[in-house]
Amino acid sequence: MRKYVAISAFALCSIFVLAYIFAFSASNIQAEKPQEKKSQLKPGIYKAEYDKADFRGWKAFFSMEVDAAGEIKSSSFDYINQSGQLKTRDTEYNNKMKSKSGLGPSEYCPRFAKNLQVYQDPNQIDAITGATMSSRDFKTFAHAAFNSAKTGDLSTVYIQQPETAGSNK
Repeated sequence: MRKYVAISAFALCSIFVLAYIFAFSASNIQAEKPQEKKSQLKPGIYKAEYDKADFRGWKAFFSMEVDAAGEIKSSSFDYINQSGQLKTRDTEYNNKMKSKSGLGPSEYCPRFAKNLQVYQDPNQIDAITGATMSSRDFKTFAHAAFNSAKTGDLSTVYIQQPETAGSNK
């Protein structure tokens, strides 16, 4: 009988010790949870564009709207030519691109913008196969606008055009 009492007492003490250790560990795990990340972005509409058109006559531009919570609410990315036509709406250009690479600006430009809204970070946006140069342009503009949004600088960021006449890459 004494043996059962001793085993029961030992088991009971073990349960209390384990419960204490578990409770202590759980409180430390909760304390180590990272605090919810506050946005570094200030509300406003931020813009970036090239300083001039590329050698094909297209000038890329980008805008991003940040809401009061510091989240990217919307963004847009496109190219415009001298006659004011947007590359995403140029049917002939889109058809040529689709025949060569499988997709055109009417598909990848909105996809870039949507991905930025979803991921909230230009570093998380992957390049799109068949749109290598546009992927580069988008990331350049998104980073520039993102940096402006961190400081609240609402002026348009002008970036030197890397593809000028004669640089046909």
